[in-house]
Amino acid sequence: MRALAELVMRGRMQACSIAFIGFAFPFVSSAVIGLVTLRKGNLEGFIVMLWAILPVLLSYFFSENNPYLAVVSGILVLTSLLVAVVLRMVSLWDWTLMAVVLISVFLTLMSGLFFKSELADFVQWVEEVFELSSAGDVLVLVTMGVAINALLGLMIARWWQALLYNQGGFQKEFHSLKLDKSVGAGCLVLALIGLVSNNSFGVWLKLASIPLLICGIAFVHFTVKFLSLNKFWLFLMYVSMLFGTMSFILAGVGAADSFLNLRERLTKR
Repeated sequence: MRALAELVMRGRMQACSIAFIGFAFPFVSSAVIGLVTLRKGNLEGFIVMLWAILPVLLSYFFSENNPYLAVVSGILVLTSLLVAVVLRMVSLWDWTLMAVVLISVFLTLMSGLFFKSELADFVQWVEEVFELSSAGDVLVLVTMGVAINALLGLMIARWWQALLYNQGGFQKEFHSLKLDKSVGAGCLVLALIGLVSNNSFGVWLKLASIPLLICGIAFVHFTVKFLSLNKFWLFLMYVSMLFGTMSFILAGVGAADSFLNLRERLTKR
């Protein structure tokens, strides 16, 4: 991975080429866009993003797959650039986490307005696989996928940046990740309202749990490192997340950490 990051940083041609080819591999294009933006600035990141979106356009016009899949890929590419710009500007992960959710929601809703026919065909296919009954449910699923993938791409970009210019910096940054009390309170309230609501709007509010979930994961990583536990516990955590309940627990841990500063309490034991 270090070799790939070094290649991206050699020049614009290398970065654009990898972003173009990376369309076929999960997170690669997003990570390349993020790394270039964080290190070289917004303009360079925008140029690389244009190359990353070229295969998306080709897929939209010429692929036999549902065109809305290409639209979703385009949303992810654009979101990857915007969240990298946010992190570069504010250097605060808590606000960046909020930005990821808000940007993903906005762009996905816009796609529903501008690509109605493509979305309708996509809904017809998805409802058979996931048993979702409306376009709104599908858009929520798309938003969640975009937000999580954009976050993973950004984290890989930040990790690459640390590998090249600040060894160990990403681990320290990630292990200290927690939400500000006001941000944590807002996310918790919205997520709880979404959890108890039975209408379609409530489903959207559940997306506010994503920042809490990421912070909960970060706290577990910190705990395993601080207590020198076997990394098997991290593996177990990620496997458990596949069953749903663990994600709620981790989001609760993320919320508790924002109010109670669990890291400080742990280090003072």
